[in-house]
Amino acid sequence: MEHTVGGKSTQSEIVVKWANDESVLVFTWKGTDPLSGKKTSSTGILGWDAAKRLVVEYEIDEDGSTFHGTHHIAKDGTWFSPYQGSVVVDGKPQYFESHRTFKFVSEDQWT
Repeated sequence: MEHTVGGKSTQSEIVVKWANDESVLVFTWKGTDPLSGKKTSSTGILGWDAAKRLVVEYEIDEDGSTFHGTHHIAKDGTWFSPYQGSVVVDGKPQYFESHRTFKFVSEDQWT
């Protein structure tokens, strides 16, 4: 997986699997955090929120950083995904918002 934030790109390894009951996707990744530049790892889930009628994402990094995203799915299958998070950099909390776009190339590949 390649992250690009503020023109700076990093690469990470990600593993995505269904939970035992197939209600959510569970993912883990390890690599370089695009914001801090530090080696890190993270675990998260993706699942359907029936009330919001959206795919939601929650993630927690090994250092306690947290992230939340919602995925709005367009008719062509593209996901438009606002994303918020909090991280601690140099002992100070920082909050951010970003927007991601996912385009699915095949069943097991996206950009």
